[in-house]
Amino acid sequence: MGATGLTCAASEMAEAGSVGIVLWLDRVPLRDERMSPEEILVSESQERFLLVIEKGRENEAVQHFRIFGVEAAICGEVIADDRFIARHRDRVVVDLPASLVAEGCPESRLSVADRLPAPEPYVDFERPQDLGGVLHALLRDPNVASQPRIYQRYDSTVGNRTVRGPGQAEAAVQALPSSVRGYALTITGRGDVCAADPYLGAKAALGEACRNLACVGARLIAITDGLNMGSPTDPVENLRLSETIRGLADGLGELGIPVTGGNVSLYNESPRGAIPPTPMIGAVGTLEDVRKVPDGYLNEGDRLFVLGELDDSPTYSLYGNLMAERGRPHPDVALKQDRRLAGFLCDAVDQQLLQASKDAGRGCLAVALTKIAIGSIIGADIDIEFDGRLDRALFGESSGLAWLAGRPEDEERIVQLARSHGVPIQIAGRAGGQTVRIAGLFEADLDALRESFYGVRS
Repeated sequence: MGATGLTCAASEMAEAGSVGIVLWLDRVPLRDERMSPEEILVSESQERFLLVIEKGRENEAVQHFRIFGVEAAICGEVIADDRFIARHRDRVVVDLPASLVAEGCPESRLSVADRLPAPEPYVDFERPQDLGGVLHALLRDPNVASQPRIYQRYDSTVGNRTVRGPGQAEAAVQALPSSVRGYALTITGRGDVCAADPYLGAKAALGEACRNLACVGARLIAITDGLNMGSPTDPVENLRLSETIRGLADGLGELGIPVTGGNVSLYNESPRGAIPPTPMIGAVGTLEDVRKVPDGYLNEGDRLFVLGELDDSPTYSLYGNLMAERGRPHPDVALKQDRRLAGFLCDAVDQQLLQASKDAGRGCLAVALTKIAIGSIIGADIDIEFDGRLDRALFGESSGLAWLAGRPEDEERIVQLARSHGVPIQIAGRAGGQTVRIAGLFEADLDALRESFYGVRS
């Protein structure tokens, strides 16, 4: 049961079967006995299903569910007439044509603005003297910092089939029962980018989901989405909703994958105004052999590779916001680059060439490298060739970028595989020591970086 709970589930099944349905609301299991009939009908409590059982086997069905500790109750019946009827304590509270309830809602035609408000102009800034301090500030940002106090509250073992759990990889990995095959899951959202451009922000979230799965060797096969928006009765907010959906549609077309479904939460506003358009992307990918998923840790002497085309365009990023308090999205979210990068990473995992990998998301390559080093308790020494502003290239946020760590003896094979996929690659340095150093930008102590990232002294 999703939106409007019993009402939607029951009326849609009745209408689809050209029959009617009667609900006995006083038999529906309730979390609060004070609920009114109207509240029972539209309650959206999670993890509930409405099933139609063959007549005469309903008690057998209830007993089946109880064996598994699932509460179940007989709360209605199918009738021949085209009626949606709800009774509560011998009183009829609803009696309408089932087809009217399911399909009879009048269509809303809401106004849509011609254009979105012009974004604030980008404020350029000089490269700061203390980029190490900038890195510490980004690691403390709530969108970047480690959050074990959130995910450690929940069981992530799932029948002891968890291969990679929270905080262990870019995506969660589960093995299928009695099989080496498995799947990976990730959830992404770029409401920050959508606030500046909902079309590009929606595509950016798709790209991040694709890269996250590829870092564990999973090939993206489908997404589901949750669209969190302001009121569509406001023409500007309605246009933001439309642009978000357009971005998702175009992005899915570029990636060649379907959306299986999702939900929408509208009218999210306060006296300060509407929330930024915030599409949440839940993505699933498949793995042929979960035993090949890398452990994600650096080893002393590992070669470090930068994947993707470095770009120093002055675009929206946490770095730009920190330095200038605003930015503009990149003129293009290059999902084709993300798709090529994902194909390469999946093949690298399959050929067991990959020791660790992390895509460039918030904070871009500089933050991604630091997070790998922090998790591995091993530093990194990097020297990158780039003809432009290296601070923007490594702290800005553009598409198709990631780090890869591999064994020294696999260096040539990794480079050849990347080139076969059309992925730009640069041998950037090695893992080792107890500092994170990027030549020409900063050198920072690993223990101090851990303190900023975890929010506690190591």
